Amino acid sequence: MKILGSDYDGTLRYGGIDDKKREAISLWRKKGNKFGIVSGRGHHFLSEEPKKCEIECDFLVAYNGGMVLTPENEILFSVKCFDVEPISFVEKLFYYGCDFVHMNNDDYFKIRKYEKDLEKGDCLLKDAPPIPFFYQVSVQLKDNEDAKRVVKLIEKDFGDKLTPLQNGICIDIVPKGVNKAFGLMKVAEIYGAAHDDIISVGDDVNDYAMIKEYRSYAMANGVDLIKSTATFITESVTDLIYKELE
Repeated sequence: MKILGSDYDGTLRYGGIDDKKREAISLWRKKGNKFGIVSGRGHHFLSEEPKKCEIECDFLVAYNGGMVLTPENEILFSVKCFDVEPISFVEKLFYYGCDFVHMNNDDYFKIRKYEKDLEKGDCLLKDAPPIPFFYQVSVQLKDNEDAKRVVKLIEKDFGDKLTPLQNGICIDIVPKGVNKAFGLMKVAEIYGAAHDDIISVGDDVNDYAMIKEYRSYAMANGVDLIKSTATFITESVTDLIYKELE
């Protein structure tokens, strides 16, 4: 049994999810292997995608490795951050120059810095409900350099408790020790699989840990760091699967 963990945006979704991709995933699973999505997306979003896109999945890894769940939305494993007070952390992110913050726990909040930017469902920090913990906090900056600047500030001020994972202009902030390699390791433990049974595929910097840790594929459209680290380069998840089944 092999376990294939695929990044979602820029990887599984790249080029669209067509019948050829669905057929390849189906064949992979029929051969006794496991397939799942490994994403920075939250579990509220991720649990809807397999049905929406008609993808056969065995597992989902949300929050960059911080949660493992079934396609039926049963949480099998999760890491909650209690070490950083959420509201104070949002205040710090605003101080760093972020204009809004996505806060994910069992609920989802979009907290805005300025009242003029409020949209339906958003709130200002002063109106945010009590937030005892979070799985992940996400922000978006104006450009890559600004995102790199904020990553350095988070590492300086919270590096003993949190890990910022940059993905272009976006930053996902997770509890220390959480990354996509960690999430796939938990998947392997659930299935009783070995390290060498894991295959990963991704395209961007937040995929780096799993690309480095396991037998891996970088998308040809991916960033140079991922392509230089991966075992192989592929044009699509479809091509990857048929190569592995040869």
